[in-house]
Amino acid sequence: NYGSEGVQATSTSLYGPLAVAGDTVGKVYIGDSFHNRVRVVTTSNGIIANFAGNGNSPSTFLNGRVTSIAIGIVSSLTMDSAGVVYFGDYSTTAAIYCAIRKVTDTSVTTYVGGSGTVSSVGDVAATSLTIGTPYGIAFDTTGVLYHSDFTKYVMRMVTSSGTSQTIAGIGTSGSPSTSVATSAA
Repeated sequence: NYGSEGVQATSTSLYGPLAVAGDTVGKVYIGDSFHNRVRVVTTSNGIIANFAGNGNSPSTFLNGRVTSIAIGIVSSLTMDSAGVVYFGDYSTTAAIYCAIRKVTDTSVTTYVGGSGTVSSVGDVAATSLTIGTPYGIAFDTTGVLYHSDFTKYVMRMVTSSGTSQTIAGIGTSGSPSTSVATSAA
């Protein structure tokens, strides 16, 4: 049951809220992940509304009107310095599709930093980069987008010019060392 829109946020259901981000004008964005939506709560009145997604999982990533587009599981949320919302999006229907999406003022959802499939690790143009599950995304003060790639075991950055590069990790998982570091006193 998806729940209601235009009601008090405390009176409707969420299903798998994995991500949250607040803006500077009193709105809180919630990744209502298993409802395949980003929802927004206006803190001044407590009203919840749909912000992005139509409630369906995609079979491929397409761009489109914000509330009529199918989105996958919302794994992360952030905003840039202009207040534009970005979210990590992955779907496990038929195949795995992963992307970081941008919601613009014109209400169109577009890719940012993901080609929509899970594949190789590399330093490439952000729009052709293949990523795994983007669980964490954040901007720094210069407009650089940082994101985790949970299933590829790396951290990446996407510059404002659209170049993506790996900044941490080697692309394989590791386990903690069992040795104890010692030093001579």
